[in-house]
Amino acid sequence: MRSSSAVNPALREKILGLDGLRALACIAVFLVHWHQETGFSGNWGPFNLGQFLQNGNIGVAVFMILSGFFASMNYLTPEGPRLASLADVRRFASRRMYRILPAYYVCLLAMWLAGGDWQSSQGWLDLLLHLLCLHNFFEFSLYSISSPLWAIAVFVQWYFAFTVVIAVSSRLGIHSSGVLLMTFCSIAVAAQLMAVAMSVTSASVHPSWFGSDATLRDHSLLSHMPLFVLGMGMFFARKQTAKVAPVRCDAAILLICLTVIAIISTPLDVIVRLPSFRYMFPTVPLLLAVAVSLVPQSKIVRTILEGRVLLMTGRLSYLIYLFHDPVLGGVVVAARSFGHSALTTPLVLAVAAFAMTVLVAYIFEFAFELVTNVSARLCTPLLS
Repeated sequence: MRSSSAVNPALREKILGLDGLRALACIAVFLVHWHQETGFSGNWGPFNLGQFLQNGNIGVAVFMILSGFFASMNYLTPEGPRLASLADVRRFASRRMYRILPAYYVCLLAMWLAGGDWQSSQGWLDLLLHLLCLHNFFEFSLYSISSPLWAIAVFVQWYFAFTVVIAVSSRLGIHSSGVLLMTFCSIAVAAQLMAVAMSVTSASVHPSWFGSDATLRDHSLLSHMPLFVLGMGMFFARKQTAKVAPVRCDAAILLICLTVIAIISTPLDVIVRLPSFRYMFPTVPLLLAVAVSLVPQSKIVRTILEGRVLLMTGRLSYLIYLFHDPVLGGVVVAARSFGHSALTTPLVLAVAAFAMTVLVAYIFEFAFELVTNVSARLCTPLLS
């Protein structure tokens, strides 16, 4: 379940800094929901802390950019795709689902049972949609069980689309990674044009998909495809970024960080984005994608991101993302039972909830690996 476990060992040394980047992304997402619980805020001139925390959802954009980057790193090379046959494609799909679905299903079922949704027929339909990762197609199921789970549907749909494109290309005899990248770029452009067209269409057609505030469109693969493809593009641009001196990479990343902070915490967040798009698209996602491509070549930034705490947090980032919302809710309820309010002790709540989330993620990781190893030992004699 570790975020870097599926990466080619020969490439591992080049991406450790990106595991630390995952840690920062999951912390940013955690702070979004912590802010929603506490309303923690403050103002320093044009800088608004509440707005900064609310815009921490760019952590999701970082995860998606990294997913495109790692998919290219593992399975596409300048010489051609490593997924040369349909058997390779099937193995890729099964490995991706093995990494995503077990923890997702455990978290999903626990929250579904705890919420008492099994007592209604709509609750069972909601569960089915979540199991199939189609819950982001329906407004009643989008945030129903746990609000962060909408992104899991988008990730699964992305890997499905990636697999289909690679499989079709393999059948057509297309084995050029450059052609595949251009194919994905074309799909991303088409998706964005469609999203733009939907955003300017009257909301009376279907308010969840059309109009400027269409919730389902904004949480669909259609709106997020460019983020995955940006990650793919940054991997293919690595030959150019590899020529940049480490000190320049550090300086560029620092400038990008300061720019992103200025954007997400000031009125600039409205100015630099296209209407009806999330994550201050395209400005902030482009800046984040460039930062992702520069991190492996940096020195100071990479050293910071490879610190033990960030490295461990990054490798548990997927599990932290899954479990942080129910754990945060549980800590809030526990605090209230002891007479403490999330509004009066927000910092204590943040530290306690995040530490508890990391602990839950670590326990699940340990238990999952234990069960997997024991199952493998028991099944090997039966299959031999």
